[in-house]
Amino acid sequence: MYNLSLTNTTKWRQYGITVLIDSYVNSDTIDIDDSDNLYICRHQHNHVEVWSNNFTEKRIAAGGNGNGSETNQLSMPTDIIVNRKNNSIIICDRGNRRIVEWSLRNATNGNIIISNIDCYKLAIDDQDYLYVSNREQHEVRRWNVKTHENILVAGGNGPGDDSTRLHQPGSIFVDKDYSVYVLDDLNIRVMKWVKGAKEGILVAGGYGEGELSIQFYYPSTIIVDDFGNLYVSDRNNYRIMRRINGASDNTIIVGGNGYGNKSNQLSHPTDFVFDRYGNIYVLNSYDFSRIQKFYIASN
Repeated sequence: MYNLSLTNTTKWRQYGITVLIDSYVNSDTIDIDDSDNLYICRHQHNHVEVWSNNFTEKRIAAGGNGNGSETNQLSMPTDIIVNRKNNSIIICDRGNRRIVEWSLRNATNGNIIISNIDCYKLAIDDQDYLYVSNREQHEVRRWNVKTHENILVAGGNGPGDDSTRLHQPGSIFVDKDYSVYVLDDLNIRVMKWVKGAKEGILVAGGYGEGELSIQFYYPSTIIVDDFGNLYVSDRNNYRIMRRINGASDNTIIVGGNGYGNKSNQLSHPTDFVFDRYGNIYVLNSYDFSRIQKFYIASN
């Protein structure tokens, strides 16, 4: 994530602009680069596409050769990271149980960097360590992709809901202090694992599914800013939430106006990302699938 100057009082315009319309599903994800090109990982299409920052040009950046296990193919990918340091994208190629890296210099094949892994979601820190959530083992591991050395950083004690366990972890985020935030899917909560900790700290959720300000309903993506404020796409409540660091509940930053295709409504917001200015791109799936841009209003 960029070093954004987001504050506890940052606000966004409540009426978004639709920038793309397509048949997105809840396993599609997005990321953005330094030039505001938007990357979309298309789970069912087995490719990653990139749109120029004015949304007039599209090209296939990875895959696009059918569902398969060859180095020029992907199989049901579930997450991407734009690696700005070496101009590449890292892809969780889940159907092939591998993680691959594709150069953005018009590469026709990907490079397998980790194989035989139940990858689901990815994160990367400023030292280029890769973090992978594993739903089979209910854990998150940190990988050195050059040596393949890896260590457990969250969970790993079987499925459960105490502070040492996760139950099918999903989205993950690593902050500047190398703390790992984990969206603990089946426990409907967000846990923070400080670097080296043996157990996590409850940050948000943990009250079952619902629409109260302390609850989520199928949350899908988490992001943390430099102040430790947490942002969550609350998919089936059709809203993006923020938990101010140390607060006892969440507040809505966009959406929260019911399910629909109006400019102030969201439809199963599966993923979201901030650009370098603090504007939010939201990927909506299913009935009113589209990508909306919500401009930052004030800091």
